[in-house]
Amino acid sequence: MSTSYRIDETETCGGRTEVLTFGTGERTLVILPGLSVTPVLAGAETIVSAYRSFCKDFTVRLVDRRKDPPPGFTLEGMAKDAAAALDALGVTAAHVYGVSQGGMIAQLLALERPEFVKKLALCSTLSRENETVRAVVTEWIDMAKAGRGEELNDAFLQKILSPKTYRRFGKAILKTLPVPTARELEIFCVNAMAGEGFDIVSRLPEIRCPSLVLGAENDRVTTAEGARETAAGIGCACKLYPAPYGHAVYDEAPGIKARVRRFLLKE
Repeated sequence: MSTSYRIDETETCGGRTEVLTFGTGERTLVILPGLSVTPVLAGAETIVSAYRSFCKDFTVRLVDRRKDPPPGFTLEGMAKDAAAALDALGVTAAHVYGVSQGGMIAQLLALERPEFVKKLALCSTLSRENETVRAVVTEWIDMAKAGRGEELNDAFLQKILSPKTYRRFGKAILKTLPVPTARELEIFCVNAMAGEGFDIVSRLPEIRCPSLVLGAENDRVTTAEGARETAAGIGCACKLYPAPYGHAVYDEAPGIKARVRRFLLKE
């Protein structure tokens, strides 16, 4: 099974976006990742390793955020960028897996380009900004604006990881994380603020493709209620993992990627 990969940089809607491609399968899987303090694709090898089980059945395209987003950039703009990047690579239809903020972008993609999204899997996401996510993201933005990059890395991990995982591995993970540059902190703020006022609950019934929502009861970022509301609005199954799993259940829970894979492959 090949684990080689490539990164393409494409024109989007007035900017440049990078797309990570790996796998050799006939089906196409588009992954839309969550908010990140530093560029997601700096960890390309780790991503490919984490999704190794998809490589036989899928050609995977992970779409990063625009490299130089303008102030006031929105999730709607990110969804248009993702669509433009995939159009530029000749992707005409795909299964789509969106995680956290990437799940919000995935919902918008399914609404605006329904012919593109064959199946939709969402994890640790929501369809309407709530008080919890607003408070968490505001705290992160304040740290970024103050230039407290190392503190932001730590606060970010503390919120997304389960308490058990943070206690066991938090310090070791922090040592591997680069301290974000001043420009990376500016970009983080733009991307983090893109979700302000996000609310597409009333449009969720328009999503007609087969869908699945996953989450965690102890999600301290987007909340379990965010996942429940999204699934109810779409009218699809919702699986919530019990404590100690939290927001990063997509990486921590054994078998969760296998569950996504089974759903996507089911005829």
